[in-house]
Amino acid sequence: MRKRKRASSSRLTREQWIELYGLCYGAKQDSSLTVKEHCAKYGVTDARLRQVRSEIESWIEGEEGPSPFLLDNPDLTIKLLEDAEQLGIKLEIVGDTPTWEAFPMLRHQGLIYKIESSIRTSGGHDRGCGCFHYSDVFVQFADGSVKRPDISVFCQEPLEKDSPVTMMPDAVVEVLSRGYKGKDLKVGVPFYLRQGVKDVVVVDPRSGRVLHFAGDERRELQAPVTLELACGCRFDVPAPTP
Repeated sequence: MRKRKRASSSRLTREQWIELYGLCYGAKQDSSLTVKEHCAKYGVTDARLRQVRSEIESWIEGEEGPSPFLLDNPDLTIKLLEDAEQLGIKLEIVGDTPTWEAFPMLRHQGLIYKIESSIRTSGGHDRGCGCFHYSDVFVQFADGSVKRPDISVFCQEPLEKDSPVTMMPDAVVEVLSRGYKGKDLKVGVPFYLRQGVKDVVVVDPRSGRVLHFAGDERRELQAPVTLELACGCRFDVPAPTP
């Protein structure tokens, strides 16, 4: 990530505020640096850091009082996420905590395509699951959190076509991006399981390590491997490529 010039004026655009927020609060998730230390690398002073937080909160707290992200205002929440996407920032909200990830590279996207292309009904099982699957779609959970799993699997086809999906995924697959392991493992996995997602699979595209979480069970596997899901679907994780 290239070094950014220090802003000379407090009159920044919404896009610039979001970019600074992503730098200060999101990009340091897997870093040993504090937020202040991380921001200092990009010329963001303590005063600017406080201003970033205050400015973004002011867009979304409305008349309900202060809140980092007012999740009962879904239109505003989605607008913020869409603004972030225009900057190449994948912003998600779990509870009132934002998580940030830079747009993925070819290795990451290539593995998602291969896994998604292999999703099918498990042989010998007729559980009425259509095994509908979607990549990087907005899913809004019952608590208002908004996530974009790398792959979401549904037994029934979601009704929403132009708004976030509100149906609970039956399974979720996340492919790790370099530098964002904490977001998927420490934040994503516990969140999905609390929400009631039956199967959560996390894949490391470099090592081929596959972690399969189902309720209280945790299995560690090595690609290539075929995984069976509780909903009656299965998919293949290919061996890692150099």
